[in-house]
Amino acid sequence: MRYRNRAFVSVVVFGALFVARTPAASARCTARVKNKILHLNKSAMEDYDLLEFESAKQSLLDAQRIARVQGCDTDMVNAKTYTNLAVLYIQGLKDEDRGRLMFRRALRISKNIHLDRQVATPKLIRIFNGVRKEMGISGGGGSNSNGGSGTGTPPLARPRPVARPRAPEKPAKGFEHTPVEEAPRTVDLVMTCRVGDDLGANRVMLFYKTQGQVEYQVVPMEKKTRWTWKAIIPGSVVIGRSMYYYIEARKGEKPMAASGNAASPYIIALTAPPKHVEGGTTENPFGGSGTGKHHKRKHHKRASKGGPIGMYISFGGGIHTGYVGKWYGDLSSDKPRRAGFAMGTYDGHVEVGYFLKQNMLLSLAFSLGYASSDISNVPVLGWQALARFRYVAVGGSDRDSLFKLYFGAELGGGDVYHSLALQKGVDTFRSGPGMILGALVGFWLGTSKIAWYLEVDPKVALDFTADAPTVDGAVVQHAKQHTFTLGLATGLAIMF
Repeated sequence: MRYRNRAFVSVVVFGALFVARTPAASARCTARVKNKILHLNKSAMEDYDLLEFESAKQSLLDAQRIARVQGCDTDMVNAKTYTNLAVLYIQGLKDEDRGRLMFRRALRISKNIHLDRQVATPKLIRIFNGVRKEMGISGGGGSNSNGGSGTGTPPLARPRPVARPRAPEKPAKGFEHTPVEEAPRTVDLVMTCRVGDDLGANRVMLFYKTQGQVEYQVVPMEKKTRWTWKAIIPGSVVIGRSMYYYIEARKGEKPMAASGNAASPYIIALTAPPKHVEGGTTENPFGGSGTGKHHKRKHHKRASKGGPIGMYISFGGGIHTGYVGKWYGDLSSDKPRRAGFAMGTYDGHVEVGYFLKQNMLLSLAFSLGYASSDISNVPVLGWQALARFRYVAVGGSDRDSLFKLYFGAELGGGDVYHSLALQKGVDTFRSGPGMILGALVGFWLGTSKIAWYLEVDPKVALDFTADAPTVDGAVVQHAKQHTFTLGLATGLAIMF
């Protein structure tokens, strides 16, 4: 009996919590939220009348995002947003397929929506009524000046938008910015803010970075109106799960106000990129236009530009210098003219790698080095096989950056040769075969496909040979030694 009572109480409590929570979820779509969505729609259609189609599109997408986040997906204000998007796509952006999709979404919310008389054209009415017919909705949509029902061609239909005076912009006070909470990956991200005259700022800077990056990228914002500033983060860097940003208003180099900061930035949750649905059209309206196979190819091209570069191949050559710790000449104990450092080999090398991320490269390198000896009269060849890792610290987040600075490390095995001047000539000393451990510092200079590189790689070689001289006739060769060497290399890198 006790267990039955407990089960009954649990069911009652769970039911009460569910009932209590359901209104709270729907209560987010408040009158204030609806007014904000309507205000964005009004602003968008004003831009539409002025033929500023991209600005109108951004305002409508912002309205749609707010509706989704605040639970207004099925409200009439969202239906109005979809209707205005359809008008914009068909008349302004010449994308009839996407416009039909927007009409379809609006009619799913309400079958009673109609075109506004101020924007309707015969083409819009024909497409709109065609979508209604496809969805099995009887009657014609037509247009209506007050939002009611109506049929037929509107008497005030215009062949195309005609510019009319824009409503005066509301003055800004201080620093005004609405944080961006989420955005789709691989799509250009438009950032805006408003700066009041009271701040005296003449520059606005946008700072952003993607997940995993250490340094912020800086983008100067463009002044669009007296109080409004705008910048675009290219879709090629809108990748990963999240992004971080903040905005500063400056007078010269002096910060006057900010929204967020480097230590406490805004976080943008990045959602899935546009997907394809019925009829080959794009489900998410943030993407570009197009349908079917052609559109998929276009989208793939754009996404690949923003993702990791892929393969890496380089060819080049270099020189080395390093330390000779032990030396043996012939049986007369030839003495070195200078002790310690000596020239090493002249190398040629090839390297193949793969970009794990836009700023991380893993590769395998093989080099073959040449050195000569007056005493033995026999040239020698030294080899090295190394696994390398690079982190691109500057320019790594932007594939199209002309300059990229990197740091890294390398590990592998091989020989290290150095030629030291003795009293009777030049002798060559070898360290290895053994383990080689080193660092990398260098840069690429060029396009995203091909670049010239220059790098230095200080490293140590741990000799695994026997610690004793080897007698070959009258010549005593080197003994075991652990060597430090510094290389300078240059060549061409191909990235694809």
